[in-house]
Amino acid sequence: MIRVAYQIYKSICTCHVAVCICSLYNLSIIYYVKRRELTEIQQRVLLFLLDNEGAAFRDISDKTESNPNAIKKAIDELMELGLVYDKREDTFPRRRLIFLTNYGREVAKRLKEIVEIIDESAKHPQKPSVEV
Repeated sequence: MIRVAYQIYKSICTCHVAVCICSLYNLSIIYYVKRRELTEIQQRVLLFLLDNEGAAFRDISDKTESNPNAIKKAIDELMELGLVYDKREDTFPRRRLIFLTNYGREVAKRLKEIVEIIDESAKHPQKPSVEV
């Protein structure tokens, strides 16, 4: 009887561990997918840097009309994604300059194309092709 109880206990523990591992795996997938979405502020930063390479942090905040804390967070996240990098100036005042990586430049160019398509379609709205 004790052996049977132990076997049941062991199988339940093994099953529980498998469920926990599966749950952690699913959470990591959700996190991975979530990290691939660019926020509006991240998109603004990328588009701004496309035309203003090596911009100072404050310039990005001012020109995109965004909260400096939100810009800092967006830049840090873009750095994690490998889309931008920063460099400190050698002379005083030592400003933090933000640059696009090659990958970031490609993403920003495609983002700009999407924005242009949306702007163009907004100028010339089309009627729905389905008639009722």
